[in-house]
Amino acid sequence: MCPSIFVSSHHVSGCIRLLCVLLLLFLLRRYGIPICRTLMEYYRNRYPNKDARGKTDMWPAQALETYQCPDPTSRSKCGTNPSTDISGLQAVLTRLLALPKTLPFITSADRAAWQQQQDTLPPLPTAGGIILPLEPG
Repeated sequence: MCPSIFVSSHHVSGCIRLLCVLLLLFLLRRYGIPICRTLMEYYRNRYPNKDARGKTDMWPAQALETYQCPDPTSRSKCGTNPSTDISGLQAVLTRLLALPKTLPFITSADRAAWQQQQDTLPPLPTAGGIILPLEPG
């Protein structure tokens, strides 16, 4: 319950906002950051190789639940650098790195790993200005 100093008979939105912020911080600390750490680590381990440009080589890969990888031992039969994964990682990493540095549950090691991961993401595969599902092979 909100302290009575924050509550008037017609205006409690300040208290509601405070509760929302506290709830979001709790959820971020308890669930959000641990899930993000695990997912980012999964991608680092799943795709440890770099290409000639120093970017993550996301192979073998699938995209859009349509472009499947029937033989993960053959580069010609599987996709590389799926736009769905690249754009999703870019969105999440950008938001993680934008979180305030004052949050005590995000370590400098977290930030360094996320920054390195973002810096080595391959560009979205494109052709003629159109984003493709996978990098052409």
